[in-house]
Amino acid sequence: MCIGRYIKSKIDENISSIKCPKLDCGKSLTPLECRPIIPSALFVKWSDALCRSYVSAYASCSCPYQNCSELILNECNEETTKCACPRCKRLICYKCRVPWHAGFKCGERSQERDVNDARFDLLVKKLKWTRCPRCGQSIERVGGCRFVECRCHTIYCHQCGSERCYSSRGYAEGCYLHAIDKQNA
Repeated sequence: MCIGRYIKSKIDENISSIKCPKLDCGKSLTPLECRPIIPSALFVKWSDALCRSYVSAYASCSCPYQNCSELILNECNEETTKCACPRCKRLICYKCRVPWHAGFKCGERSQERDVNDARFDLLVKKLKWTRCPRCGQSIERVGGCRFVECRCHTIYCHQCGSERCYSSRGYAEGCYLHAIDKQNA
């Protein structure tokens, strides 16, 4: 009975990690160990509090789709953008917490997206287009060097999206940037 009141007082104080009340013990109590001696409502409340404290340690978001709303945790605490909801398996942008927006940068579209935007997203993904890092224009690479020039005259790597990409292979012979570098030398 006394241990039940002790645990209840800790839970009421929003403390979910509860130590043994004996002064020289220091051992942590668990809901499963105490289940036989505490009321079932307290067991559930304590278990829920432990779960909330565990989940709150990680960055999280909810699935943005109306018929899902599953909690999605970033357990690795890595910078994440595109991910799949573990429940409905649809793609979302973890960074801006909206349905996945292929072909658009985060924050680029604040208004509600329509059916045409969704179709464009699919087209961008299917054709493996990239977006210019300066103006956002979609660019298709048909062949040749992986460096492309946008209509705004920005030259960038179609593979990684960087304006100055030096892979382990360097610039390919016949590459547009390779030719520019030779002219400037």
